[in-house]
Amino acid sequence: MRIGPRKRIVVALALAVLACGTQPSTDLLATSVAATLTAAAPPTATPAPAATVPLEPSPSPMSGGAVSGSMCYPSEGIPPMTAYFENVATSAVITLPIAQDQSSFSLELSPGTYTAYAWLPGFTFGGSYSQAVLCGLTVSCTEHQPVPFEVTAGAILVGIDICDWYGEEGDVPLPPGVSGPPAPTATLVAAATASGPGSISGHLGYPSEGIPKLVIVAFNVNTGYWWWIGTAQNQTTYLHADLPAGVYHVVAYYSPAGLQAGYASPSHVLLDVVVKAGETTSGIDLVDWIPNGTYPAKPGSIEYP
Repeated sequence: MRIGPRKRIVVALALAVLACGTQPSTDLLATSVAATLTAAAPPTATPAPAATVPLEPSPSPMSGGAVSGSMCYPSEGIPPMTAYFENVATSAVITLPIAQDQSSFSLELSPGTYTAYAWLPGFTFGGSYSQAVLCGLTVSCTEHQPVPFEVTAGAILVGIDICDWYGEEGDVPLPPGVSGPPAPTATLVAAATASGPGSISGHLGYPSEGIPKLVIVAFNVNTGYWWWIGTAQNQTTYLHADLPAGVYHVVAYYSPAGLQAGYASPSHVLLDVVVKAGETTSGIDLVDWIPNGTYPAKPGSIEYP
């Protein structure tokens, strides 16, 4: 998880190990290794409360105030999203586009009381500046409602960190005027919430005469947890079994060559893979290899020949 320069999210999540079963198919060799469940590393400090400081004099004084803070996301990168700053009294909303891997923001707002939150495209997953952020984002921080903050003319409010992505459905508000049926991806997410494990399968390819041993990682896009398996030399298909129902990004790694292959669009944007309880999501082929750096890095705790 990448966070802003002033503080790190404290996420006390348990580390579990899941076993992947062997497969009877000749293509699916008995090479699955223990699937590892991990979460973000603990931070070094508890977030400080927001603070107001005077603005530096400028040739064009602002009529309002300013707000700054960190952007966080429970993954190794920060995806593109939109931040929303909603006036509590008027429900007016100021939007701010957040670019890929943008870890901080600042903007001018009219004086008033606001809440701050963010959504991924399609309103599939949201985070906020909440009481849990002020609490330190530990497992004991259970209040996930957005916290109002005051913007004062001629001053900048720092520490409005949009870093709480760990609440329940409904904790992050939708912007005023956003209503109706959920976006297609949100519908798929809702369909994947049944209890019990599911699986992901697909074909493997590699730009040489043979396929080397690979590491395949399934990243849960909503929780930050990940699971991995290893494959055998010249294995042409894979089955990533015993995955909790949810939405994943799937990436294969061949570390000796510094290459990775993701289930992605032609422009190398990772695509959502929905895992439903008791079902196998097939056709998740990993054949398009590119140099490391476009997709999440292979978690450092994974060692596989």
